[in-house]
Amino acid sequence: MKHRLHAKYLYLLGVMFILMFAFTVSAEADVKQTAMQASGIPIAWTAPTTSSTILSYNISSGKNSSSLVKVADVPATTTSYVVPAQPGSVVYIKVAYSYKSYSGVIQTSGYVGTVYGKTAPPTVTGVNQIKWWRFALSSDVGWNQVESADGYQLIFRNSKGKIIKQETTKFNSNRGYLNNVKNNMVYTLEVRAFTKFNGMTYYGGWSPRAYLFTSAEVKSSKISGGKLKVTWAPVNGATGYDIYVSKSPKKGYKKVKTVKGGKKSSATISKFKKKKFKGKKYYVYVVTRKKVAGRTYTSGSEYYWKVGNKAIQWL
Repeated sequence: MKHRLHAKYLYLLGVMFILMFAFTVSAEADVKQTAMQASGIPIAWTAPTTSSTILSYNISSGKNSSSLVKVADVPATTTSYVVPAQPGSVVYIKVAYSYKSYSGVIQTSGYVGTVYGKTAPPTVTGVNQIKWWRFALSSDVGWNQVESADGYQLIFRNSKGKIIKQETTKFNSNRGYLNNVKNNMVYTLEVRAFTKFNGMTYYGGWSPRAYLFTSAEVKSSKISGGKLKVTWAPVNGATGYDIYVSKSPKKGYKKVKTVKGGKKSSATISKFKKKKFKGKKYYVYVVTRKKVAGRTYTSGSEYYWKVGNKAIQWL
């Protein structure tokens, strides 16, 4: 009886040894990104040490380990592949292998390794002014975030094209600021993303210029003879202005006149909603316009003035 138990024990131990040996992967088996490309992620891996016959490698990718989708099967003689990926993306990649087990059954769960790969950044899009802080003399800017970016370079220029500030961020944030602005000037911003890989820095293209400026400050507004005359501080670099009027401070504004010429600083409006101006219960703001290469950029408005009152109010 003891002899039978001993033989059974040795048999089981032998099977366990074979299985352990068959499924053992060397510590050197891993996956690495080998180069930086605009689209596609080149990877390579070390062939695992196993007593099983490797039939093929299968590559899957996704945003994380729970969203993997198989993208390719490659021959067992291959230890590299370019994983499809969009410019500026970060992709979770897993490499496994198919093999014939000790019992002759084909398995697909052989593990090689995983890696987060990334592609070089594309040209940044969506560069814009988020808000102009008139009293803080600051412009809050933003852009569409590039997933694979390690940071961004920003170039600010004044209305004459002179660089007034250059900044390199060391983090992937899609916000920036230009401080010490002048409320009567147009500025521009260009942004490009960069990614670091193997000691080198890869840059995307510079974004198209975004134009930063605020609505013109109303200096005076008064009604005389049924007409409204508005004067404002011209904005250096502007190409025109739109005057808006309402009978309510927070809503109902209608564009009543467009003035061409960035140096213009006044306009007279004869009617509002087909009627002459009567009384003093009107509100006004002036939108700055900048026309470049056939496209017109506008400041929008965050402030308004009550006719006859010089106090600025938040819209």
